[in-house]
Amino acid sequence: MNDAENSQIEERQTQRRHLLRTVLIVLGVLIAIPLVYQIVLIGQYYVKIKRGELPTGEARVAKEHFSRASNAMNATVKPEDIIAIPPTGNAPELGNPDARVTVVVFLDYECSYSQESATSIRAVMETYKDQVHFFVRDYPITELHPLAREAALAADCILEQGQKAYWRYFDLLFGDQQDMTATSSFRDIAGRAQVNIALFDQCVAKRAYDRKIDDDIDLAKKVNVPGTPTFFVFSGGSTDVKVFPSAMNEKTFSQILRGALENLPK
Repeated sequence: MNDAENSQIEERQTQRRHLLRTVLIVLGVLIAIPLVYQIVLIGQYYVKIKRGELPTGEARVAKEHFSRASNAMNATVKPEDIIAIPPTGNAPELGNPDARVTVVVFLDYECSYSQESATSIRAVMETYKDQVHFFVRDYPITELHPLAREAALAADCILEQGQKAYWRYFDLLFGDQQDMTATSSFRDIAGRAQVNIALFDQCVAKRAYDRKIDDDIDLAKKVNVPGTPTFFVFSGGSTDVKVFPSAMNEKTFSQILRGALENLPK
């Protein structure tokens, strides 16, 4: 093999090395661009988390859970009825009256699903008592629960003696729901709730809260309450409301409240 042939072979090898180097450089750039882009996105996301602009972990799950909830208010529901959902008169309540998140539950004291939610309400509101204002409204479905209206009347009469008395009664009433077999049951529970039985008896005998219960039922129907319990969660406005028509365990209710708080207007 002469010198000219050797020179041609070396030149071809050099060209192949240059071509391979060029290909490797191009591939490296193609790989590096999306990698650098992802690193930049991750960095921006981390900065937002540190600044509190994005919820993390369970808080993000809660926000998404709340955002996916039904806005179930449709064209048949009047704005004035939505605004009327949080009661303005004496009503069972927990939490902070100045909170920006308000929750109203329509419940039936003889409903097993309302009973499932009762413990969750008490536990979760203890955690969120400074951030949420919570109310109870009556929706006795007597077609299914024949003692539900009498239970609501008893609870409203207990409320006359204060919020603490009502919530003692609430806990006992749902705790003994399986023993709710006659109207006398409500008086027995009132005694255990340590209220003034004479005042309780007078209130029940006068049926002092029949009109109030009727008003609650009428409002429930106007805003399309499908059953009990149904939770209305207001966050940031009198008509900005999400609807949760289901029983609540502690985890779900906590997620809903966290989501509502995360969705508040800044």
